[in-house]
Amino acid sequence: MTLRLLLLTLLGALLFQAAPAAAKQPTEIETTTLPAPSGDRGDLSLAAIDGFPVAFDRDRAQILRHRSWSAIGTRNIPSKMLAVVSDGQGSAILSGAGGVATSAAALTLANGAIVAKALPDLLVPLRSAVGAFQPDALLVAGVGEDGTPRLFRLAWAQSARWQTLAPWPGGVPVALAAQNRGIAVTLADQQQWRWLPTGGWRRGATARGTVVGAPRPIGQAYLLYLLRDAGGTHLYSYSMITDAWAPMGAALPGEPLAAVSHGEGLLIASRRNGALAVSTLTLRFNREPLGLIDWAIITVYLFAMLGIGLTFYRRAKGGPSSEFFLGSRAIPAWAAGVSMFAGSISSISYLAVPAKAFETDWQYIMSKIATVCGLMFVALVVVPVFRRLNLVSVFNYLEARFHPAIRMLSSALWICMQIGGRMGIVLFLPAMAIGTITDTNIVACILIVGLFTIVYTALGGMRAVVWTDVFQVLVLTAGAFFAIGFVIYQIGFGDVVDTATAFDKTRMLNFSFDVTQPTVWAFLVLALFDVVLTFPKDQVLMQRVLATPSEKEAKRSVWLFALILLPSVVAP
Repeated sequence: MTLRLLLLTLLGALLFQAAPAAAKQPTEIETTTLPAPSGDRGDLSLAAIDGFPVAFDRDRAQILRHRSWSAIGTRNIPSKMLAVVSDGQGSAILSGAGGVATSAAALTLANGAIVAKALPDLLVPLRSAVGAFQPDALLVAGVGEDGTPRLFRLAWAQSARWQTLAPWPGGVPVALAAQNRGIAVTLADQQQWRWLPTGGWRRGATARGTVVGAPRPIGQAYLLYLLRDAGGTHLYSYSMITDAWAPMGAALPGEPLAAVSHGEGLLIASRRNGALAVSTLTLRFNREPLGLIDWAIITVYLFAMLGIGLTFYRRAKGGPSSEFFLGSRAIPAWAAGVSMFAGSISSISYLAVPAKAFETDWQYIMSKIATVCGLMFVALVVVPVFRRLNLVSVFNYLEARFHPAIRMLSSALWICMQIGGRMGIVLFLPAMAIGTITDTNIVACILIVGLFTIVYTALGGMRAVVWTDVFQVLVLTAGAFFAIGFVIYQIGFGDVVDTATAFDKTRMLNFSFDVTQPTVWAFLVLALFDVVLTFPKDQVLMQRVLATPSEKEAKRSVWLFALILLPSVVAP
């Protein structure tokens, strides 16, 4: 578990040192001019098939390969394409007569031509039809003949019939987008509506202009829009979580005609000085490289951990095995409690859970409250039983109670679960962040940090583990609270509270019986099965308990662990 904490500490140090990079624009737009399709007749639509941009101009099609447009044949393409849906890799078209969409088709490349493969007809004819791709489905939105909004979904795995989804309250759509599990609809009056699984449809912030082309998802929570207003045409990002629009870069030249997802940005066709022009807009994320002082801090930190291990190795050299495994049962209760906290958190709690809370709300805080309740029972009932037995490990109890074979089997299963079931995740998540910041290979990050951790643990034994845990918890919590304080200082506490209230981010209690949601009932089961029943067999935690001087000190260590655990929910 110390390995996970060391990784997280390095991540915190790197993020802190990389903070000055925020002074620069974090994202730049790189514009690349491409040749324009030939024979411009003023009725242009853009699509993408197998990653290649395609331009439809009335009854002709051209495909862009190797920075050059060439004519390509078509089969079964409707003469009246009302809308093109594309995610930069594949495309679909909506067609009909009189501006009313009645059918859909998927575009593919076959035998050197673009072929339209018919999809099931729409359930009802739609005016102002627009579409978007989900990873496993096609979404189509529009207005029915009775004037009511309609939203349909066609799953690729079950493409026999469209499924009706709950639509937005009302209005004519001009753009539809899907991001993660959410859906965004932009209306003709520039009003934005967004749908999230946890809250349904909600009115969003008004778009900053008229949408050109189709928006595209970027990252895990953002959409990229091309908007045109009185001041020109700009790229905007829209957050599905915070409902915020942000301009990206300066105004674009010319009058935009069409846009399609391409690479890490958009491919845009526009009219400039009466001629057709095509260019790509690629997002480039700036990253401030680490300087000498940054690498010095990392190096000193790693070797300091080795120094702690070497110090305790020299002290315990030639001592009994209980010194290595239990620190001669002389670990203070407060240090054992802090070390238990260190062993219980990982990159999941430091990276994944805060990201989930940012995406949704504070419902997962109930897991920590349930854990604290479970720890109270553990401190009063479970810990005294095991501490009186003076065990070296929890698996010794199985040998004394049953048979040595049971101890060997349970030990092997626990090791396999830790290495194969959990360590991969808690190592990989921070290694990705460290590799991104330091521009270092992810595998190298894992190997280097893992090697240092194994060495100082093998040298210093239990004492080295506990005291490095104490130091790492200090660094982690100080860094987390500093980051929270810095954000509040920059934004203002009132704005933070107002934003959290406006988006219902502080909701903690969910009493529904939906098994797919983080409900109070699920966390009560967690307290029983993951804390009360799991704590006694968790060697990482119980070894700290067994390393304390007495039964009284052992119970104190668990109480301190519970005391630290609850406020730590706020820090990450």
